[in-house]
This record gives sequence, C-alpha cells and structure tokens, in this order.
Amino acid sequence: MARLRGVALLPYHLGRVTTYVALGAGAAMMSGYLFQAPVERYAAAVLLSIAALLFLVSVLPGLKVRIWPPALGRAIAWGGRRLGGLAKPFFASPNIFHRYALGVILGFLPCGLLAAALTAAASTANPVAAAMGMAAFGAGTVPALVLVGSGGRFAVARWPSQTTIALKGVMVFNSISLFVIASSMVF
Repeated sequence: MARLRGVALLPYHLGRVTTYVALGAGAAMMSGYLFQAPVERYAAAVLLSIAALLFLVSVLPGLKVRIWPPALGRAIAWGGRRLGGLAKPFFASPNIFHRYALGVILGFLPCGLLAAALTAAASTANPVAAAMGMAAFGAGTVPALVLVGSGGRFAVARWPSQTTIALKGVMVFNSISLFVIASSMVF
C-alpha cells in the first residue's frame, strides 16, 4: 500500500519539476537579457553569492536576518495564500492529471531553497543550462520530500539533534560551494 502511495506522488513531483524548469529558464533568459557579456561573469558571481547567502540564512534562522523588506514578505505570504486557494480543489482528487496540476501550482510556493536554486540558475544566463539545473534540483528534492514524508517524522522524533545537525551541514556545504564557484568566476 505504501508503495502505491509513493507511485501516486510521481505526477505531483513531475508537476513541481515542470514549474522549476520553466522558472529557471525564464530567470536565465532575464539575466541574459539584463547582463550582457562584459559584466556577465561578475553578475553571475553576484547572483551565486546571493544564492549562497540564502542557503546560509536558511541554516541560521536564529539570527533573524531579514532577507527582504516586510512589505515584500507580506506580498509573498499573500501569493502563497492565493496559490493555496488555487490548489485546494486538486488535493482530494486521485486523478493523475489533478496530481500533476497540483505539483505545477505548488511549485510556485515561495521557498528559500527554491530561491537559492533559481538565483544560481539565473546566473548562467543560459536558458537550457538553467532548465537542466532546475530539473536536477527538482529531481534532487524528490527523495528528500519522500524521506521527509515517510521517515522524517520518525527520524526527527528519534534523533532530533542529529537530524538537525545533518540538515544544517548539507546547507552550509551548499553555501560554501556556491561561494567558491562565485569567487572562481571573479578571480
């Protein structure tokens, strides 16, 4: 039965990845248009540094670092509520197309990791590379979401501090990796 539920989630995850790919390609097209060749390398380094900071800030929520102004935070919350309203009819339906549509809609929900991945994708200024990167990001989130959904509660309940430390370690590693890539583009 659990295996069937896991397969039923595939259209949902495919929908999310579809949204991520489209967002990544769009972000890369915009950055390619905004930052022409002479400053492209520096613009990419700045965007990657912002992505690294987003990863780092998500690890250290106790710092209460404000990434954006309060008005933008309220706008993001408003958009999240609107997306939730759009998605509500699709939650109860077992239809494969409804699950895919739910994934497409929920792929737009604001998330720090998604913002960091989109920033990194935009830094490529290459829509194809960005789309492939976002597809890889989306595919990489599937096991984590399945794990969180199936075993996350157990792991957090059984090993709360170890789970938190491991997750923060991965985020710090990602942040450092992006900083190294960004600095290699400038120096």
